[in-house]
Amino acid sequence: MPVHPHSGIATVTVFTNGDVTFDDPHLGHGTIGYGGVEWVRAGRGMWHGKELSAGSSAAVQGFQLWIALPPDLENAEPEVQYVGTGGMPIIGPARLIVGAYAGARSPVRSPHGVNYLLTNAQAR
Repeated sequence: MPVHPHSGIATVTVFTNGDVTFDDPHLGHGTIGYGGVEWVRAGRGMWHGKELSAGSSAAVQGFQLWIALPPDLENAEPEVQYVGTGGMPIIGPARLIVGAYAGARSPVRSPHGVNYLLTNAQAR
């Protein structure tokens, strides 16, 4: 993906098929597969786009949710997190991507009041 700017929002990118690698000069290198997340809180503004690249799978599928940040975070310092598949809590048939649910808490440092779960109707 080409480098591009964001400000005043957060994005959560969830991978549902295949895997990607991340290479971030501040956070290191790793792999994200099914149910793993790239969390970007752009806050006062940041450029990104070169951190993720193809992993070992032939294809990658996922989706991205954009979240409007509350006023106290719109101009906060930017923050990025990469959380692999194993870091996401599993609650029944779902993975807790963002927030808190059924006594579990996602490791993603999201604003209070945002809950986001990933479910898959297909057997895994």
